[in-house]
Formats: sequence, C-alpha cells, structure tokens
Amino acid sequence: MNPIKANQFELGLRGQSGTWNYDTVIYALTKKDDLTSVRDPADLNNRININAGETSHVGVELALGKRLSETLRFDTALSYAIQRYEDNTTANGDFSGKAIPTAPRVLANTILTWKPLETVTQELEWNRIGAYYLDDANTTQYNGHSIFNLRGAWQLKKDLRLFARLNNLTDRRYAESASFSTARTFSPGLPRTLYAGVDVKF
Repeated sequence: MNPIKANQFELGLRGQSGTWNYDTVIYALTKKDDLTSVRDPADLNNRININAGETSHVGVELALGKRLSETLRFDTALSYAIQRYEDNTTANGDFSGKAIPTAPRVLANTILTWKPLETVTQELEWNRIGAYYLDDANTTQYNGHSIFNLRGAWQLKKDLRLFARLNNLTDRRYAESASFSTARTFSPGLPRTLYAGVDVKF
C-alpha cells in the first residue's frame, strides 16, 4: 500500500459575543491514496484495506456556551461534514462521487447543567448521530439516533464524592455501530442503564 498524502485548510474563530462563548472551525481536507475498507473479491464475507484514489472532507464545527442563570448553564457542540470519494475505482466498482460509508454528516451534543449548590451538579445530555451510508455504493443507510443521558454528582466532603449516571434515559433502541457486507449488521447500544459510585481520595 502507498502512504496517504493529505492537504488541509482550516480556519478557526474563538471569542465571546454578549453572554455567549463560541468556538468555530471551518476545514477542507483532501486525501490521496486514502485507505478504505472494501469487500474481498475472493471472499465477499471478508473486507480488506486498499488505497482508494482520492477523498474529500469538508465541514464546519461550532461550540456555543452560555450561563442562563446563577445555577443553570447551556453548552452545545455541532458538526456538519460532507465526506466523499472523489476518485475511487476498485474491483467492486466505481464509487467516485459517493459518500464515504459510516461517516454521518451531522454530529451534535448538548448539555444543560444545573448546579443548585456548590457541592451538587446535575447534567442532562443529548447526543445526536446523523444518518450515514453503510456501503460504498450508498444503497444502504442507517438513519441515525438521538440519545439522552442524565448525570449527577454530590461532593459530600473534600475527599468524598457520590456520583450517578443514567444512560439512554428514554430506553431507545439504537445501533452503537452499523456496517454492511452481504447484509446489514448492527451492534446494539445498551438499553437504559444506571451507574452509581463513590469517589474517595486518600
């Protein structure tokens, strides 16, 4: 295999506007001889890595934060990216112009933090994974998912802290990852799950 050659342009801006903090980045990345995973022509149940011509990755990332009150804070991070094959001809076909599989255009994370006391913190989190294709030909798609999580911590003493988190608050069925070879394959995410513990410093 050949080494990957990459050219990247990136422009970022960070600052404050009124009561909002912001951090944004715009980028454009081109890779030549990029590695991609394709079905092995000799065994369609297996995948192999090969150099695949040229790929492009263009996107914007934005982070925003604001203190809503003395006890409440809002933070969000958003990403939108278009990732595609510019030149990709393999034994499996010509996929030039197609979206790169397992690369969602939209990623988002939002956290609402409530701190009623200096020793107590609670967070409600929303995670969004957008839709993405599972195959090079862009014929099979995973529709993405949204998951809510709840976290809390209580600092009892300087060296003693209680914490808990409830993942997948709405008990939604979703795929932690998805792929396609001869059929769609999903790795299921965990159902509603509670974790709790104690931090002790000695």
